[in-house]
Amino acid sequence: MKSTSSNSCNSKNHIDTRDINSFYPSPVEDSEAFIPNNQPYSFLLVDDNEINLRIFRRMLLKLFPNASVRTVQESASVEISHRTLSHYHLIFLDIEMPIVTGTEIASKVRSSRELDQVGLIAVTTKYLCADLELYEKLGFDFTFRKPVEYPTNYILQKIEQVLQTRCGGRV
Repeated sequence: MKSTSSNSCNSKNHIDTRDINSFYPSPVEDSEAFIPNNQPYSFLLVDDNEINLRIFRRMLLKLFPNASVRTVQESASVEISHRTLSHYHLIFLDIEMPIVTGTEIASKVRSSRELDQVGLIAVTTKYLCADLELYEKLGFDFTFRKPVEYPTNYILQKIEQVLQTRCGGRV
């Protein structure tokens, strides 16, 4: 399945600074109004930091008020199977976690054809060109840099793109 990632690099060790905002949008306060997506999506957030989980969960529920959002702080407790993950539309993964990393979880998810319709978004401080290329290679559909300080419409647009590509709009 083709990735929707638009934050990969043009070549090794080079970032095209003419389009730096697509890699690193300004953390300005969002003054634009947005229309929340009222579809009842199901999201899984995996991060070892409880504060990050709370902030990201609150943000997702602002963007998707009818969504079901499950948070997991212990990455080792995420069971990678069709039975446990197939009902999620999108999984948000921190990359650097103790015991099991986000890249290890992503690799296991993408190795299962049965989970191909589940979107993967990395949420990380590791945002160098080589990192973005690795995430795309592992099957992540998009990467948000921490702290997540993007305009609301940008976040909503990127999540909706992944949902459309992976889920085809299914709810």
